[in-house]
Order: sequence, then structure tokens, then C-alpha cells
Amino acid sequence: MNNNNLIIDNWISLVLSIIAVLISLYSVYLTYRKNINNVITKNRMVWIAEIRELVNKFLTEYEGDASKQKMTNLRNHIYLYMNMKNNNKNYNELASCLNECINSDYSVKNRENLILACQAVLSDVWVRLKREGGMSEKSDKYYASFSR
Repeated sequence: MNNNNLIIDNWISLVLSIIAVLISLYSVYLTYRKNINNVITKNRMVWIAEIRELVNKFLTEYEGDASKQKMTNLRNHIYLYMNMKNNNKNYNELASCLNECINSDYSVKNRENLILACQAVLSDVWVRLKREGGMSEKSDKYYASFSR
């Protein structure tokens, strides 16, 4: 009987060791994913702040007596932050509004269209940030219900 107990003890130790290794590997995987999500989240938040600031500068120039060259430079700076290859509807709308402001005299309509287009882009990025961070659409709607 002692030999059987020893064999059972060895098997139990082996199974528990394997479980401990698997838990450790899963913990490493979760930490890795969390670190990637933190980096992505931080970078997207910086991106949002920088785009907001650039569009604000563009609007300030548009509302003032800025040269087309200065507005074109700001537009080009904004373009560098956007991936136009994916044919994103909101990015294209923002680009169109920027160009309309450069190519026409000041109008409240153009300014408002630019603001709305920028808000759509920033909103899309914010939603993508939340999805990549692990927040489901259901959770998002639940928490949004508190702010109404």
C-alpha cells in the first residue's frame, strides 16, 4: 500500500505542478495583453488630443485672416495623423471640410461642418479605443445611460 500511496502522491504533485505552470503562463499572457492595451490606449489618447489641438489651430486661422498657405500647412499636419488609405468615411469627410475651408472664404456653415466632421473622427477613435481596451458595446451603453 505504501508504494501505491507514493505513486498517487507523485501523480497529484505532477498534476498540481502542471496546473501551476499553466496558471503562470496564462498570467504572463494576460500581463502582456494588458501592457499592449495600455500602450495603445495612451497613444490613442495622445492622438485625440493632438488632432483636437491641430483642428483648433486650423479653425483659429480660418476665422482670422490667415493665409491659405498657413491653413494648408496645418491641414497637411492633420493629414499626417490620418490613415487615408483605408477610405474611412469620417476621415474623408474631415479632409473634405478642411479643403473647403482653405478654398473658400470664411463661413459659419463651413466652420460648423468642420467641427462636426472632427467630432465624428474623434468619436470613432474613442469607440475603437474602448473596444481595444476590452469594453463591449453592451457595457458602453450601460455606462452611457448614467450620463443621460
